[in-house]
Amino acid sequence: METENFSGMTEDTGGTVNTVSAADIIGENFSPEGAPPAASKQEVKRNANFTIGGGLLYLGIMYAVIFAWMIVDMIVYTIHHAGEETETIIADYTEKAMSSGVSSIASIAVGIGFMFLFFRKKVTPNTLFADRKPMSVPVFFKILCIFMMGQLLATLGNMLLEFILNCFGLTASAGMEALENLDSSLSMVLYAGIFGPIAEELMFRGFIMRGLEKHGKLYAIVISSLLFGLFHSNIVQIPFAAVVGLVFAYTAMEYGIKWSILLHIFNNLVFALGLGWLTDGMSEGMTTLIELGAEGIFFILGVIFVITERRKIADFFRSNRTVKPRYRWAFTTPCFIIFTVLTLALGLIFISKLA
Repeated sequence: METENFSGMTEDTGGTVNTVSAADIIGENFSPEGAPPAASKQEVKRNANFTIGGGLLYLGIMYAVIFAWMIVDMIVYTIHHAGEETETIIADYTEKAMSSGVSSIASIAVGIGFMFLFFRKKVTPNTLFADRKPMSVPVFFKILCIFMMGQLLATLGNMLLEFILNCFGLTASAGMEALENLDSSLSMVLYAGIFGPIAEELMFRGFIMRGLEKHGKLYAIVISSLLFGLFHSNIVQIPFAAVVGLVFAYTAMEYGIKWSILLHIFNNLVFALGLGWLTDGMSEGMTTLIELGAEGIFFILGVIFVITERRKIADFFRSNRTVKPRYRWAFTTPCFIIFTVLTLALGLIFISKLA
């Protein structure tokens, strides 16, 4: 059976020692505080499969609740509009459902409730909401600026993606349109701006990250962030969400989940929705100019803070790296494979032929 010794090497407990080179190890010089304990391959895979399986269950519960809600809601809507053309009823209801966030709020409420039961023995509320390092206004501002660096990179990345797709007669405009409808109703604003961020932080920086943490901080941060990106199931959002998920995860890991929740709400409510309200009615060119200008300012500040804090950042990575096999073991678990295939398949729905 494959296990790890204290230097981070793997060995066969059956008697034959299999030594790997330092090149096969990420961060072999662990600090006493950041070093994850030795663990067998089976233990790491079992923990990863269970934890990621929780994310898969959460995704399934969300879709099931939304689907059930829409069926009941459509039946009630049809009864109230009896006598109208069937096509008209379907079209009107579809528009109503797409602009409402009620079913989504219900789905995350049920989903998070189930997650507290699912993870009750592995991630207790005390662990979930425990205070970590004290947060200060300057530190929060620095984290916010570094986080916002991802906004500009995402904007430029989406432009590049659209250009590449256009070269093949395709477009991902449907994915962008889905993001632009987040302020279509009060319930959608509450979902996208408040309840959604809270649920996502509890799920990914709470249950999943804390569930994986015993096998390494950086390991837990990377895996949970990748799952967070895939969870969005939108080809336009996946890369951006995965990258900014690293900032959310670092914030929750080092300072506590309440600060990652605040950062997430601030981004969604102020930057995503607030900037949209500010530019509402403006020309597309002016809107793009304002968005890129705001993102550019934060990008410059973020770069400055990354440079000035580079030693602390390097120390964190150096102190919390884990051995390479753990990533491979997690990525090859059944639940991770299913989660990845399912969410990517849903994300491809947003790609269509260019008109």
